[in-house]
Amino acid sequence: MARLPYADTESAPSSIREVLDRHPVAVLRMLAHAESVFESWRVYTDELLRELQLDPVDRELAILQIARLRDCEYQWVHHVALARAVGASAQQVAAVEDGREDDPSLEEPQREVLRFAREVILEGSASEKALAAVAERLGPRTVVELLLVIGHWSAICSLIQTLGLQPDLPAMAGALVDTLALRDTPMPEPTAEA
Repeated sequence: MARLPYADTESAPSSIREVLDRHPVAVLRMLAHAESVFESWRVYTDELLRELQLDPVDRELAILQIARLRDCEYQWVHHVALARAVGASAQQVAAVEDGREDDPSLEEPQREVLRFAREVILEGSASEKALAAVAERLGPRTVVELLLVIGHWSAICSLIQTLGLQPDLPAMAGALVDTLALRDTPMPEPTAEA
């Protein structure tokens, strides 16, 4: 049971109600309390799931690494489905779950991403060696994108765990379809108000 009440969708602004009607997942229902940043947070999250130079499988393996290290079942359940949908194999997911970063199902760049994510999560930053390995293989842009992904989903883990949110599988399944559609949907141009 959540440690705070969910936002009252009836009194939420219509833009938030529309999102919650479409995606009634616990994280969004809780984030609806933060009305002033709800939309920008959602857009930022969508952007991290879109057209990054970071490979989607690498992104999802890093997020699974975060979920495993933080023991965040909610995030694990949601991102196993996303990882599989973007091309991660069942063996790769199992390797992350078991902490087998050197598993033969993982390619060397994926191993480096997992080591890098582990160090950032457990130590607060990656070692020079881990940074050099991913930077050499991925380049500066992708390393920064990876750090943004790690930071964002670490914060989501903190929110989930602090507030005691539990996986809501039917709602997550519906959200997965729309999340996958983001890959093919161009972002709207920013308006003068933004």
